[in-house]
Amino acid sequence: MPAAPLLALSLLSAAALANALQVSQNLAAGSSVTVEGNPVTMVNRYPTANAAGIEQAIRADATAFITSGAYTWTAAGAAATCLVTYNAPAVLGNAPTITGPVTAALCP
Repeated sequence: MPAAPLLALSLLSAAALANALQVSQNLAAGSSVTVEGNPVTMVNRYPTANAAGIEQAIRADATAFITSGAYTWTAAGAAATCLVTYNAPAVLGNAPTITGPVTAALCP
């Protein structure tokens, strides 16, 4: 399977793990959690969409994926359509949205 679809699944798993840690520890919805020794910032019970949040939770290989603004990863050397985007939930009770890749066949 190409790297980008696997990354999307990994993002989903990392977000679910951080959510479970926060809920099981009875922390407030915006309280940070620790994943494998790394602090992960949270919003509405899920990792924030930035380097201090989801990037800390997933720990993607920086040589394999390039991150940018709205928390999008593009496989290094891949077509522009080979990307995965993570968006933290805007309100408590919603899950994050993870989209992509647009064209998985073009992903390495």
